[in-house]
Amino acid sequence: MKKNIVIAFVVILSATASCKESSKDNTNTSEDKSVTANVQNASWLIGNWGNTLPDGSFIEKWTKESDSVYKAESYFIANNDTLFSEYVTLGKINDTLAYTVTVPDQNNEKPVSFKLTSMSGDKMVFENPQHDYPNKIEYTKINADSIVAVISGAKKGKQASETFAMARLK
Repeated sequence: MKKNIVIAFVVILSATASCKESSKDNTNTSEDKSVTANVQNASWLIGNWGNTLPDGSFIEKWTKESDSVYKAESYFIANNDTLFSEYVTLGKINDTLAYTVTVPDQNNEKPVSFKLTSMSGDKMVFENPQHDYPNKIEYTKINADSIVAVISGAKKGKQASETFAMARLK
């Protein structure tokens, strides 16, 4: 159970949230500029986030690698031992903004991508219907010092979701 909580938390931390993307701009701007604008709309993720749970602490660190790519490192620590870690890249894949997660010892060390399906000023939703669980990762900015990540999808044949609140670490 403890391991499932840790894994779910890390998956959530590695994710971003919802709202349908506004209609596409029909101007002659390049796709790269469109993606850059979308990634920059997620600038509120940049920084160190975390929460302390009864079983341990989780931390998610987001950095800006470039104008079009953000990276995150998430981990769960209990009794000075890292129980779970994952690496996230938020950037363009095949003309679509994607949240790509790599988790050591899972998926044969291969990254799993979730495509952006919805984005507003303070919420992003990424989905991958072919992935087992989760299929959907959402991030919502509550305020400058608080975000919430939600993972959801079918788990053992039933719909499930898990919510993770995080505060900015100072």
